[in-house]
Formats: sequence, C-alpha cells, structure tokens
Amino acid sequence: MSDGMTLPADNRTGPNCGVTAIAIAAGVPFDTVFAMLARNNRRTYRWQGGTTHAARLQVLKQLGVPFMEIRVPRMRLERFVREATRHDRRYIVRVGKHVVVVRGGMVVDQGGPKPIAEHFARKRIVTHVIRLDA
Repeated sequence: MSDGMTLPADNRTGPNCGVTAIAIAAGVPFDTVFAMLARNNRRTYRWQGGTTHAARLQVLKQLGVPFMEIRVPRMRLERFVREATRHDRRYIVRVGKHVVVVRGGMVVDQGGPKPIAEHFARKRIVTHVIRLDA
C-alpha cells in the first residue's frame, strides 16, 4: 500500500464496495475485512459483502484506523471532491448505495482507481463521509 489508493491483492468484484473501501483504508487484505464484517454482523454463507455505515465504523475501530465522521451539505461527489477535500487526505464516502475511497481527485472502488471526471458515481449525492486521519 504505497499511496493508500491501491486495491488489495485479494480484491473481488461484486456487491462489496464497503468491504473494499475498508480494506483500502486500513491497508489489510480484503478477506480479513470480509471475515470481520461477517462475524460482527452474523452474516450467513449467502452474504456477498453489502455493508452499513455503522458496520464500516465498527470494523475501522477494530482495525485501529484513526478516523472522524464529518457532515457535509447536500452535494454531488464531484463537487465534494473539488470543494470539501484536502488532496493529502483520504475519505471513505457513501454515495447512494455505493462506497468509494477518495484522495487527491482520484476515486477508487472495486473497479480500481479513476479520476473523478471518469467515475460513474460522480453525479451521485454524498450521504456519509469518514475522513481518515492517518
């Protein structure tokens, strides 16, 4: 994890953006986060990786990742990246039902890093923001 925006080596595609975001933020393997979320939330074998905001916060605390929840006014992801972020900080952002990690104009999810202008969720409304303090 050199720049804090690389996908874990064991990353999987699927409806697991929250798992991927936590793994990127904490710099731990995808399978570690997946197992923690499944155990914490008593998920069955059919669970594919969907997360809630509270579950993401719980795992970040368990992994010892320093963070702070921040509130932002209603805005789209591209405006949030442009106006409300610092280029040297990482953020876990929920937009609609999708979770991404943002840093320096780049957005990363299970599809890999992309500039905000090319990301499919750039027009979605930001609902939850976690600023990573590391």
